[in-house]
Amino acid sequence: MSTQKPKILCVDDETRILESFRRGLRHDFDLVTAESGMKGLIAIEELGPFEVIVTDMRMPAMDGVEFLTKAAKIAPQSVRMMLTGYADQQTAIQAINEGKIFRFLSKPTPVPMLIQAIYDAVEQFRLVTAEKELLEKTLTGAIKVLTDVLSITNSAAYARATQISNLALEIAFGLDIQETWKLQMASQLFLIGSVTVPEEVIEGYYTGHSLEDSVQGMIDEIPQVTRRLLEHIPRLDPVLSIIEYVAFEAPKDFDRKHPERFLANIIRTVNDFYMLVGHGTTYNEAIARLKNKPQTYHLEVVETMSKVLLGNAGAKTQVLTIDQLKAGMILAEEIRNVNGMLLAPAGFVVNDPMRQRLRNFKLQGIVFDEVVVKMDA
Repeated sequence: MSTQKPKILCVDDETRILESFRRGLRHDFDLVTAESGMKGLIAIEELGPFEVIVTDMRMPAMDGVEFLTKAAKIAPQSVRMMLTGYADQQTAIQAINEGKIFRFLSKPTPVPMLIQAIYDAVEQFRLVTAEKELLEKTLTGAIKVLTDVLSITNSAAYARATQISNLALEIAFGLDIQETWKLQMASQLFLIGSVTVPEEVIEGYYTGHSLEDSVQGMIDEIPQVTRRLLEHIPRLDPVLSIIEYVAFEAPKDFDRKHPERFLANIIRTVNDFYMLVGHGTTYNEAIARLKNKPQTYHLEVVETMSKVLLGNAGAKTQVLTIDQLKAGMILAEEIRNVNGMLLAPAGFVVNDPMRQRLRNFKLQGIVFDEVVVKMDA
C-alpha cells in the first residue's frame, strides 16, 4: 500500500491563511499553496496533478468560482472544494454549478474538520480514478476482442473501420477536440455488425457493385446488429449514441450538450468519403462533392480532412515477407491467396491475429510470401 501523502493545492490571497494551511495540513498532505487564482492555475500546470484543490471564494482579479471553473478544464480529475466567509446561498449554487465543487465549507473551518473534508475529497478522487481505470481497461479489452474477431471474419469491414478511425482521429486533432476516446471507440465499432455479412458482400458494397434486395438487406441491418452486440457492455451508452447518429442522423453543428452528434458527423463524413472513393471517385472530386452539401457535412471537418489526406499523399512502400510483418503496419496492397480469395484489403492495419493467420496460410502453401506495406513518413 502506498504511503505517499495526498497532493493538495490550497489557494487564498491572504498570506496568514496560507500559513495556517501549511501549519495545519503539512503533516497529513503534500501541500502546495498559491496566493491568487492565476498562480493557482500555474501551479496546476507546473506542479500537478493534484488530488484535491481548495480555494477561497473572495479573491481579487479572479474569484474562487472563476478559478475552479478554469481549473476544472485543465485538471478535470482533481476534486474541488471551496472555503468562504461569505456563505450565502447564491454563492454556493454558483460555485457548485460553475466550479463543479465537491464540498462547500464556511470560514473559519476548524483544522480537524478541514482535514476530514480533504480526506473525504481524496477518497472521492481515488474512487473516481479507480473506476475510470477499470472502465477504460474493461472497455479497451472488450473492444480489442471484438475488433480482432472482425479482422478475422471480415477483413474488408475491419480495414474500412480502421481507415475511418485513423482519419477521424486526425480530423479531431486538427479541430483541437481534446477528448477523443468516444470518437475512437465509435469509429472502430460502428461496423462491428458486419461480422454477420459475407466478406464478398461487403467488398461488393464498398466498390459500388449493385446488390440484390436480399443482399442489400444484410447491409441495412448492420447498425441493428451492431447495437445488439454492444448494448450489454457497461458504460458504452455515449459510444452507442454516436453509432446510432452515424446510421440515422448526424447533425453537422457542434452542440456542447450533445457532442456525440458532432462526433458522429465526423465519422459519417469520413465514411461517405471512402464510399465515394471506393466507387471510383478521385480524392479531390469526393472532397468537392462533400463540400457541395453544407447542410449535411460540416465545412471545417471536410477541409481538415482534405489537409490530412494531402499530407499523407505520396507515401512510400516496402515489400516484406509474412514473417517480417509487425502489428501496426499498414498494407499498401491487398493480400489474396493463390486462388484469388481476399485475405486482407489495402489499408488493413496488421494485428496479431492476422499475422498468425497469414503464417498458417504460408505453412499450407496457399498464400504468396510477399506483402507490400506503407513506410512511415
